[in-house]
Amino acid sequence: MKVGIFSEVKTRLNIGEVFRFYGVRLDKASFTVCPFHRDKTPSLKVYLDKGSFHCFGCNAHGDVIDFAGRLFGLKPIDAARKLDEDFGLGLMDKTFTTEQRREATERIKQREADDIEWTAFVSWEREYFNFLSDLIAIGTVLLEKLEPQTIADPFTDEYAETFKLIQYLRYLQEIPCDAELCDRVALYRQYLKYKTEEAAA
Repeated sequence: MKVGIFSEVKTRLNIGEVFRFYGVRLDKASFTVCPFHRDKTPSLKVYLDKGSFHCFGCNAHGDVIDFAGRLFGLKPIDAARKLDEDFGLGLMDKTFTTEQRREATERIKQREADDIEWTAFVSWEREYFNFLSDLIAIGTVLLEKLEPQTIADPFTDEYAETFKLIQYLRYLQEIPCDAELCDRVALYRQYLKYKTEEAAA
C-alpha cells in the first residue's frame, strides 16, 4: 500500500514545483542553495526530468519524498502524507473534498505566479544595476578627461555637472541594496506600470 502511495506522489508532483512551493527557489540552471547545510553558493542541483535532486556539498539526494522528509524531519510515509495534503492530491485521505482539492490547486497556481513574478523582478533589478554601472563607467572616463591637468587649471562647469551626475547614479545604484524588499518590488511594479502606459500611448 505504502509503495503505491509513494509512487503516486512522485508521479503526480513536479519536483521543481515542490521546491518552489516550500520556498526553495531555483536558478536558471536548476541549482539552489542547499537548505540542509550551511551553503554559501548554490550546490544543490535539481534534475527536473528525473524528478530527483543531489547536493554536491553535503551529498543529500533523493526524490520529492526524500526532500520533504529532510526539510521537515519526517519519516517517508509522513513526508508523503504532507505532500499529499499540501498539494491536494487526496491520495491518503479519502474524505478529501473536491472543494479542498480546488483550493489546494489554487494555492499552487498562486505560488507559481508569484515565482514567475519574482524571477522577472530579480532579472529586472540585475539589469537596472548593470545599466547604472555602465553609465557610471562612461561618466568616470569622461570625468578623467575633463579633470584639470595642473593645479592652476580651473574646474569647468562640465566637470562639476559630470561629477554630480556620477554621484547621483551611485545613489540610485545603492537604493536596491538599502531599501526594504517591499519597496524594491513596489519600484519594479511602478516600472511595469510606466512601460504599460508608454506602450499604450
